[in-house]
Amino acid sequence: MVTAKKADKFKRKMWYSVVSPVLFNRKEIATTPALEPKDIIGRTIKTNAFVLLGNIKKQSISIKLQITGLKDNNAETMIKEYWIPHMHLSRVIRHGGRKIQVDEAVETKDKKKVAITMMVLTKGRSTETQNKEISKAVHDYIKQELPKLNYDSLILNALMAKIQTEIKINAKKIFPLKFVEINRIRLMAA
Repeated sequence: MVTAKKADKFKRKMWYSVVSPVLFNRKEIATTPALEPKDIIGRTIKTNAFVLLGNIKKQSISIKLQITGLKDNNAETMIKEYWIPHMHLSRVIRHGGRKIQVDEAVETKDKKKVAITMMVLTKGRSTETQNKEISKAVHDYIKQELPKLNYDSLILNALMAKIQTEIKINAKKIFPLKFVEINRIRLMAA
């Protein structure tokens, strides 16, 4: 049974709209209650890219947003993490190919440290030497090209599959590739 004290506390709460970053045209994506405006800062919201972009093909990409401030009863957010759930990735993995995973930490142009995990699937059984060469090609691309991007354009390029396409074009010269995907992009604590 709800006590009168708890009911009063909830009634006193204000509701704030949570809006996406400027990158996604500041769409309202949720609402959240709080007694004090400062209480919502630091909260995280999980959503998928379909909600932010309106493209149904991107619904398998999850995005975690963190509330950074409040402006006119709108909670402003920033992208904290981008990832593809394991359930979606396991649909793509089939017998007969090799899975190559690359983990790398990189600093973007706007001095944000980012941890990136990429997955490459070959079309057939590649040798260990070929796997190492593909892994090296992915590492080199990440180390050379991603520091030239700021954090927002890194996320946008990942969402639009530009990074994955460029890596696939470069690495398929070594061995035919079936799939190149960014599993996770995580903003590391400063």
